[in-house]
Amino acid sequence: MSSPPPSLEDLIQLPTLARLGVEVAPTGINAQDIAISWIKNFDEAVVSNRIDSILALLLEDVLWRDLLSLTWDIRTFFATSAVRSLLEARLGQSRFSNIRISTHKDKPVVLFDSVPGLLWIQAFFDFDCAAGPCTGICRIVPTKGGDWKAHTICTILEEIKRHPFLLGRYRDREPDQSKWKQRRQEESSFIDKDPRVVIVGGGQAGLNVAARLKHLAVPYLIIEKLARIGDGWRNRYRNLSLHDPVDILHLAYLPIQFADWLEFYAKVMDINVWTSSEVSSIQRDDNNDEWIVTVNNSSFKRTLRPKYVILAMGFSVPKYVALTRLGHDIAQDCYETGLDITMIQRSATCIISAKHGLRFFGGSSIDDAPTPVDIADRIAASYPLYLGKRMHQLAIAHLKPYDQALHDGLKKAGFKANWGPEDSGFLLLAGRKVGGYYIDTGASQLIVDGKIKVKGGNIREFNEDGLIFEDESSLTADVIILATGVRQFEGHLFDPGIASKLLPSRAEADGELQWVKSGLRNVYSMAGNIMMARAYSTQIALHIKAKEEGLYTNMYEQLEEW
Repeated sequence: MSSPPPSLEDLIQLPTLARLGVEVAPTGINAQDIAISWIKNFDEAVVSNRIDSILALLLEDVLWRDLLSLTWDIRTFFATSAVRSLLEARLGQSRFSNIRISTHKDKPVVLFDSVPGLLWIQAFFDFDCAAGPCTGICRIVPTKGGDWKAHTICTILEEIKRHPFLLGRYRDREPDQSKWKQRRQEESSFIDKDPRVVIVGGGQAGLNVAARLKHLAVPYLIIEKLARIGDGWRNRYRNLSLHDPVDILHLAYLPIQFADWLEFYAKVMDINVWTSSEVSSIQRDDNNDEWIVTVNNSSFKRTLRPKYVILAMGFSVPKYVALTRLGHDIAQDCYETGLDITMIQRSATCIISAKHGLRFFGGSSIDDAPTPVDIADRIAASYPLYLGKRMHQLAIAHLKPYDQALHDGLKKAGFKANWGPEDSGFLLLAGRKVGGYYIDTGASQLIVDGKIKVKGGNIREFNEDGLIFEDESSLTADVIILATGVRQFEGHLFDPGIASKLLPSRAEADGELQWVKSGLRNVYSMAGNIMMARAYSTQIALHIKAKEEGLYTNMYEQLEEW
């Protein structure tokens, strides 16, 4: 029986000098001149519509990631055969033109040569497409023949032409202080009109995409079932915390702190939101190309008819009830409040310390200089997921000497720790499972010290005394907290026939999460951590604005939408 073909995940590799056939690393590299020359050749080939000449500038196993500019989608294309198909279908339609190297001070040309056997030049370029101005990022590498070719290209739509984000010189400068309160009340109440976009959920995802839509002058409304913005964090257990690097944890336009900060953000950004309100159903009106959104509040019931719906409900999260969910943070919280706590582990968990690990995984700097968040977002977006996996494997290799003692201590305590799939850290686990990893901020050391006890095995049943395991062992417990994973749950808002069409947001075979396509027409899905919500809220807002202004055409290889 023949073996299955290798997956895209297996095919994508780092462009090491050995794989490129370059026996001796080039010296005396003038990265700026090489980048300028490559971008000039790229521009000439694109403008003259010479696809063969474009492909000649790329490695055969090139990765091209596009965020709306050519595809109206977020897609990764692997190898020149896939890129050829993309360009044949979209190069003329997209009107890709005027490619020039970026002169922005925060977008320098960078030579990456800190890892032995790996070398590339990273460069930003600007260009135009039919929809508006765009940014590109390329990473070019030396080849055996002496030429430099692109291993990765990322193309990103930045704005809708003639409709920039209303910031800086584009903001409304008319003084109307005396009318502000009245205007805000009218704007957020939607008494005699409907919002163009309804956003279900007022967490970081909903707030980010609302801010983007606000600055594109698209009428929107957030429906949040909790009483206050931030209650999704404020009402959780005390140790629920942000484990990501602090320099990437900002919302769009304003830096961060947290739970009260979300509420402050909604106020200071004049976000339209109805709190203590819940969407009970979403139905389709095909005759008017609208969605019918039923909103319940203790004092009113309202039916809204937006054209677009954004599901920003995220994932189910831990909550103390008779049976709820458990994690390292809750275990630490239980210990610190004086409870005798045992963590039950069914399978191995990827453990990385915040103290050491975030130095290797969270850097948003170039030559040790802080990189602005919006630039860091673009750099992060330019790494397709499976290439990011390879980069994280390098990071794990550097991290192991620092965290090995922690792993050894966990093993001795009976806790099964690993370094992620194929020693790639937490990246794939976050994309596929939204779990299976822990960035240690204290609970792991409590396990090592025996302050949080560990028992391995699968639970067979619960009884009045506690738990019975499949191996017939038992554990007496006064309280059981379940923490068996997360799930998306917005499907319950739709009739079953419609809900069945919803695409999962998790990473699929091509390594892409579904941000701008949900399987339902004009329905979008927002989830993920703060960085993801901040970065991809732009793509969703631009997608909607392009439709509103008649500049949207169709997605490349569009799936059928209900």
